[in-house]
Formats: sequence, C-alpha cells, structure tokens
Amino acid sequence: MGTEILGYSERGLINSLFYELSYKDRDGKLLGQLLNKAYFPDRKGSFEVSKATILIEQSFSDFGDADVVLLIENGDHKQSIFLEAKVKTYEKGEWKVDDEFEEFKAGIKKRKLSSSNLFTQLYHKHRLADGLANMPIADVASKGLLFPDCSTKSPRKLGKNEIVLKAAKMIKKYLDDVFFVGIVPDKIKNIEEFVDSKLRLYIPGKDPNWHWSVRNWGWLSWQTIMKYCEANHLENTLGNFKHNEEQIFV
Repeated sequence: MGTEILGYSERGLINSLFYELSYKDRDGKLLGQLLNKAYFPDRKGSFEVSKATILIEQSFSDFGDADVVLLIENGDHKQSIFLEAKVKTYEKGEWKVDDEFEEFKAGIKKRKLSSSNLFTQLYHKHRLADGLANMPIADVASKGLLFPDCSTKSPRKLGKNEIVLKAAKMIKKYLDDVFFVGIVPDKIKNIEEFVDSKLRLYIPGKDPNWHWSVRNWGWLSWQTIMKYCEANHLENTLGNFKHNEEQIFV
C-alpha cells in the first residue's frame, strides 16, 4: 500500500522538496542542479554539492525563522544559503515582487517593518549572518545587533534557547560564502527588471544601523522549481504542486 503525503502552501512544498531530495539525492548532484538554477544578479553562485545539511523552519529568535538554511560542502569550500519562500495564495490573482518591495518601503516610512515581508526576512538573515561572521555567538545571543528605527525591535538577539544556539554554531562554520535567496511566484524576467531598475539602486536610509547590502541576494521562481521537479521525476513534490494548485503561482 502506497503512502502519499500532501502539505499545505509554501511550507508543504518546502518540506516535500527537501525531504524528497534527501532520500533521492545521495551524491548531492540534484541539490546542486537546483541551486545552479537560481538567479544571482550581482555575483556568480556556483554549487557542486558533495555534502549538505538542511535546516527547515529553524528559529533564530529575534531574527525570525528561516524557511530553509542549506549548509553546503562544495569540494573543500563551505557555503551557506538562507532561503525565504513566498506564494501567491489562493485568493490573490498574482504576486509581484514590486508590490512586496513597495510594502517594505512603506514599512520604513511608517517606522514599522512587517516581519512577514520577504525583504524584511532576507534583510534580517543577512544581518544575522554578518553578526555571526564578525562577533562571538555569545555576543549575538546576549547583546544582539542594533537595527534602524523602523525595526520593531532593537537590538535583536539570539537569546538563550539552546537549539537556536546550536544552529548558530553550525552556521558559523559556513559563513565564508553566504547567499540569501527568495523563492517567489513571480517570473524571473520580472525579477531581472525589478533588480535592474529598483533594487540595485535602492538605499533604505541614512541610519548607520542599516548595514544594507543585496550583493549576495538571489532568486528562484516556483515555476523554475516545478520544471526542475518534472525533469528529475520528483513525483511527491509534483503531487504537492498539484494539491496546492492556484495557491503557489499563476
């Protein structure tokens, strides 16, 4: 008797994709192929995975949960990739990266960034990785990092949770080469135009606590992931795409 596991929305897709890869991808080639499909506007990302540790829905306390963190051994080179996923949702006609960015900018003006906004989430993970790379974990845990006045909290800290700190210790070994990737329902062509016309040029403010940089940011579309699953016969994940039809992307 066969068993089919169906999950809801982006969490269901993320779980299905990476669990299916974990038991089908014994040598890391499939994961490397997926990551090499990501669009990195400002630097080249090259991934040949020999070994990977995958953290799903890992909490980082004040810095928010990460949908996925990949800790990759690429030959003798170590890399970490933070992924944050968004979906269209069933009620919406479409999801556009420009709209998400405008919401982010509106949050800055109102001095209240939304913790569910993609740009806020990627920014928080970037600051976390930078803090872990340049400070002792104990300081990030207890003293934290200062954030601009539009943040709903400053400083932001890792706190005392031992599971959170365990994950931080794991990540600290992989911070020589770090990427931040948005998995989105928009088309890559739209993402490319958005990056060229808006994101590259954007400076959020003069507050010295911003430490803003998008150089290591990249993008993956759900359409690209679904085509990748079709090409590599990831049937369980394709079943979850079917189950969530009209929920993920147009």
